[in-house]
Order: sequence, then C-alpha cells, then structure tokens
Amino acid sequence: MVIDRQATMYSEVYSILNMLGKNYRSSIPKQILNLIENKRFKEYNPKYSVSIPLWKQNISKDATEFICMLHYNYWTKNEDEKNEMDNILSTNQKKKDEYLKIKYNPDNIFKNNTNIEKNIKAESTDLIEYKEPVIKKIINKILKILHLKK
Repeated sequence: MVIDRQATMYSEVYSILNMLGKNYRSSIPKQILNLIENKRFKEYNPKYSVSIPLWKQNISKDATEFICMLHYNYWTKNEDEKNEMDNILSTNQKKKDEYLKIKYNPDNIFKNNTNIEKNIKAESTDLIEYKEPVIKKIINKILKILHLKK
C-alpha cells in the first residue's frame, strides 16, 4: 500500500491540533480545518505526548512547517512575536544557504576530485604474467598428441 506523504502530514497536523485544544482550533479558519480533515490519511492517527516537546517526537518536517505556518499566521498575538519569528526563520535560512554554499561550491568540488585522481593513479596497474603449472603443460601436450585437445 502506498501512503501519500501529504496525507500523512495532514494526519500529523490533525493530531497535533486535537492535542492543542479548542482555543487553537477556533483561531484557524474553517476552510483550513476542513482541508486538513478531508485530506488526512484516516487510518493514520499518531499520538503525541504533551509532556515531551514536539521537536523531540517523531513528526515529519512537512507537518512541522505547516504547524509553524499556522502559528505565524493565526496564533501570534502581536507584531513583536511575528518579528521574532521572522528573525528566527531568516537566521535559519541563512545557515542553510551557507551550508549549501560550502557543500556545493564548484571550486571545492574540483579540489576534492584531484585528490581522488591522485589516489587512483597511485594504484599499481602492472600486468601480471600468468605461468601455467608444469603438470598442466605436460597434460596439455599429451592431449594434443592424442588429438583430444585442439
């Protein structure tokens, strides 16, 4: 059975919203609540503990991002909270961009390949001469004389 990633995400968000209670659910527009309810995977009902922080529980990245979007759009109470979230999100984006820049920097990619090429060239590629055992030579000559081997 193929499980849709998006439906799984909606199921996780649905469970988290149920865990949070009516106060949080009431601040979300009915259209979004209906979307979550209709698109979720009905057979998948994850259980989360209130005593453990959400980031320590097994929640998909997509569900975490969706909850973050709900928090930003509907649960923040004032502009200071929104500005703080903006700062956190922009800092995280900068860290991710720096990581990707270092990881996929074209100059570094080619530098790493030269080390690999040196290791390959350092390996011995000499030909090994195969010597047939003496007994095998004698057997082959006898078979050749008797015309059993060509």
